[in-house]
Amino acid sequence: MGTHAKLFSVAVVAALIVNGAMASPMKMQQGITYQIIEFKGGSAELTDMAKNHLRNLFDHAKATGKNYEAHIAVWADREKPEGRELKRSDRQLAERRSKAIERYLEETLGFDEAETYEMTEANHEIDADHRRVIDERGGAGRAVVVMDLDSHTEGVSSRRPASGESP
Repeated sequence: MGTHAKLFSVAVVAALIVNGAMASPMKMQQGITYQIIEFKGGSAELTDMAKNHLRNLFDHAKATGKNYEAHIAVWADREKPEGRELKRSDRQLAERRSKAIERYLEETLGFDEAETYEMTEANHEIDADHRRVIDERGGAGRAVVVMDLDSHTEGVSSRRPASGESP
């Protein structure tokens, strides 16, 4: 490979990294595929990196050829204090973040079958294995998106084509 080709390759890889295209490979813990989404303080807006993380996670799920379901746990900027409620503004922030992720999944990725949990309340019926990942990886200012690649909806695709994409 010539010097110019090497420099071009390095420049392309650097550009991909800077633009988030190679950001954060799928994360796995105990056979569970997940991704962590970070939010800026007080914001429910998905960053470009967060969108890339979601796209990579859903592309990975699609590539497995299996049915899949998404489970999304979302926090405000503060975790729920034990025995007390979060302030209304914190609960609303978690809800806005949850809606932002759902909207992106539906409008951009064509996925409308996500189970969301705003972690502003104590009790959620979450699968024990998913719960372990969510508890260990989640927290204030984050969302954890867990993909269940062995979903119980055999024979049914959880994904519908995005606008402009053929079925």
